[in-house]
This record gives sequence, C-alpha cells and structure tokens, in this order.
Amino acid sequence: GQEHLTGKDGIITKMIEQNKLRSFVLYGGPGTGKTTIAKIIKEMYSLQSYEFNASSDSKSILHEISDLTKYYPNVILIIDEIHRMKKDTQDYLLPFIEDGRITVIGLTTSNPYIAINKAIRSRLNIYKMNSINENDIINLLHNCIKMDEFKHLDIDDDVIKMIAANCGCEIRTSLNMLESLELLNGKVTIS
Repeated sequence: GQEHLTGKDGIITKMIEQNKLRSFVLYGGPGTGKTTIAKIIKEMYSLQSYEFNASSDSKSILHEISDLTKYYPNVILIIDEIHRMKKDTQDYLLPFIEDGRITVIGLTTSNPYIAINKAIRSRLNIYKMNSINENDIINLLHNCIKMDEFKHLDIDDDVIKMIAANCGCEIRTSLNMLESLELLNGKVTIS
C-alpha cells in the first residue's frame, strides 16, 4: 500500500538499491506500515541498529546509543513516536545525524512539520504514508495465506474481502483477524 515509497520507483527502494540510506521520517495513520518499513530496512543493512521510543525511553538510553558510535562508523536508530521527543533531546541528536554517525528513521502519526523542531527536521527527509485501502488489504492477505503459517488453510476470496471490508483499513487489524480466524476455525476450508 505504499508503492510511492517502496514500489519499483519508490524513494526507499532507490535508497536500498543504491546503498544510500538517509535519515528520514515516516508519518501517517496507525496501521499504515511505518514500523514494518523501518524494521525491514534495519534487517537489510549490516549496521548496528537500535530502537528508541520517544514516549517511554529516557535520554540516557539515547546517550548509550550515541556512545556506541565510537565503535561503529554508522548506526541505524529507529525512533518511534518521534513527535514526543523533547526539543533538547532532538537537539542532542543533531551532530550525530549531520556527520552520519547515526541514521535516523523516525516514525510518527503527527504532522512532523509541526511536531518536530525545525533544526532536526531540516536534516531529515519526510515521507508521508498513504492511507491503506481495501485492495491493499486484499493483496496483503493473499500474500499472507501463501506463508507457512497459513498454507494449510483454504480461504475463499469472499472471506478475504470480508476481512478487508471490516478491518478499518488497518494492516495490523486485518492480520489480527486472519490469525483469529485461523485459531477459531479448525476446518481446512474457510468460507
């Protein structure tokens, strides 16, 4: 559902293909794939990577992560809820982002043009996540039922469409529904 970023000509695809990862922020509604994209990127690079939650982790954790840049030339730092990061904490990151020791992948549901201070925002690319539609969910679910976890199930297209129509266009919710259906239904064919 994020073809503009992760499709064949998407900017994130190009960064990965050309091995030119840059700091950026993904913003959009819940269940649009922000965390999934960040974790896939983290797995694709053989760099040290860390996760920081701006709403619950302390600045001391950020200090520990930044101290590790003495030993690693570049680290990936995924910052969940970056909009909740205090201004002084954001400012603390500036030199690490500027000299490339830390590559930030920020995740937020808030508009970063308002929620992130200007100094750090100017050092990050900002990519908007599109809303997920029913066709995106249908495609996702068709891909999921090919995975080992669901291979034993034969699920009618009507069931897939019903999940897509009732998940509020949230990926996480549709996956939860599929997993629940698999748990509740002992049949091989689900109609």
